[in-house]
Amino acid sequence: MLLAVTFALLAAVLTQQARQIDAGRRGVRWVRRFLQVDLAVLSAGSLTILAEPLVGKTTVDQLSAALGGPSFVLMFVFGAVLGALLLRRRYQRLPAILMAAPVAIIPLTYLLYQVAPGWAHPAYAETALYLGLALLGHIGSSATAATPVHAAPAPVQHGLA
Repeated sequence: MLLAVTFALLAAVLTQQARQIDAGRRGVRWVRRFLQVDLAVLSAGSLTILAEPLVGKTTVDQLSAALGGPSFVLMFVFGAVLGALLLRRRYQRLPAILMAAPVAIIPLTYLLYQVAPGWAHPAYAETALYLGLALLGHIGSSATAATPVHAAPAPVQHGLA
């Protein structure tokens, strides 16, 4: 359940902050959309465990493997590509670095597995990606909040109303 909520919230960040993330760039928009759909699939796939009493453990395991495996890998691919595309933007650089970091973290984790198998886990790469996505939401909401609203001044009334 926690994974389903995490993936759904990260997809929501990409939806909520779409304009700030895309900034009019078509390539960024498409990669963001692919990542958004992938996270939604992962969220739904994480909920398949709830269907176990109805359809059985074998069916749930097969469905989870069919949805989860490729979607999990694609999450890193789309996340790294989106991170690389956002690196040029100074205000999004930290999230972009964290999103692209799994490109280095995954091979380092494999090397760690060779040296100390008990210490290697894909959560290192996942954490970097998740933090990057979450920071995109924070930076986007901060930028939106910091943008002044240009409203017409209230008319000045003289005398008695």
